Amino acid sequence: MTVFYRPDTIKKTLKILGNPDQNCVPLYYPPRAKHISQWEGDALIDLSALDLNIINVRKSEILIGSMVSLETLAKSDEIKSRWDGVLSEAARISTTMAMRNLSSIGGVLMNPLFPAEVVLVLLALDAQVVLLQNNGMETRIPVEEFLLDGHPILQKGCLIKEVSIPLNSRTHCVFNRVACTKSNASIVSVVVRGDLTRTKAHHLRIAVFGANSFPKRYHQAELALVNDLITMEGIQQCCTKISEETAPVSDFRAGAEYRTAMAEVLIRRSLIALRKIAVG
Repeated sequence: MTVFYRPDTIKKTLKILGNPDQNCVPLYYPPRAKHISQWEGDALIDLSALDLNIINVRKSEILIGSMVSLETLAKSDEIKSRWDGVLSEAARISTTMAMRNLSSIGGVLMNPLFPAEVVLVLLALDAQVVLLQNNGMETRIPVEEFLLDGHPILQKGCLIKEVSIPLNSRTHCVFNRVACTKSNASIVSVVVRGDLTRTKAHHLRIAVFGANSFPKRYHQAELALVNDLITMEGIQQCCTKISEETAPVSDFRAGAEYRTAMAEVLIRRSLIALRKIAVG
């Protein structure tokens, strides 16, 4: 790979990406350092001149540009003040400060397998990826659909413009994880979300990393909360479905049995914490 582009407009970028004679790869830096030999394609495109590093707060959504760094997510007051601070916390623990300044939310989306905490929050919040097609048209795809079980594919000629997260004043999140130490990468991590009223958690979402080969929403566990009632009985019903959606892989960091057990512990703990927020 010897060709390097740094276009200064979206239009020029889309034209380069759509070149049928060249496989061009946008430079979305991941949270873990990536050697030049690991970037696939014939050419790299530097996106730093495209003003994609902006957080735009609207009435019903927040738009996070694909080049917004993890350090910005960790420190932004607009992000820290929402969703109980879980997106900021997820960004903070994902990697070192040096890599947080380099890596972007686009890099997280294109490299979602590890670390996955930011991806979990996006899954729990029903975030959408806003894509720009070669003709300039925008397309919105749910993050879960875009990730393709941990192996996202950016179609030729397309560009990740931003991530859209819906806003709801009743939305609350809880983030829990287990690691060897506070500064170590997570072995298993969980994010739960609910739009809370006094006794109910509407639109319950449970996202888990470390208990499967990719970050995953636990749909069956979510549906087990009967009538959205976030009671101790309802939480128990959710937990009975966890094993059906868990398929961990043993590695040097933890065995499959431990990962399965921790997934249930963290989900239960997170749901109980969400219930405490609901009942006050």
